[in-house]
Amino acid sequence: EMISSKGLYYNSSKTIDMLDIDKREAPVGVQIFGSDPDIMGEMAGEISRN
Repeated sequence: EMISSKGLYYNSSKTIDMLDIDKREAPVGVQIFGSDPDIMGEMAGEISRN
């Protein structure tokens, strides 16, 4: 799935639900998209910490 950086930034429940990944599916990658590099960078950091 492509994950919207603004969806994450504004805590969209649909976007957050897409990140609900079963731990048994590891390793996984997440691909984010957006037009604001600052928000994309901030959300990439949030994803990597979780």
